[in-house]
Amino acid sequence: MAMTQEVARRAQLKAVAEAYFEGMGKKDMSHVPWDDQVVLRSPLAPGGLDTPLVGRAAVLAWFASLYPVLGSNTISTRT
Repeated sequence: MAMTQEVARRAQLKAVAEAYFEGMGKKDMSHVPWDDQVVLRSPLAPGGLDTPLVGRAAVLAWFASLYPVLGSNTISTRT
């Protein structure tokens, strides 16, 4: 039973990571399964690490503000 839960958890985490990197590549993070009450700290966010972004809408808005300065990016994966 525990192994099945571990396999399921790994699959879940892999899917989240894939959604994150796909979102970065497409410059659309809305498909990342952010929790509605997510707390994100980033040195690039307004206020830096001391001022977290709180909530899904705030995180999505912050990522959207980065897209114009990111330029193109390529995501490669290993299997």
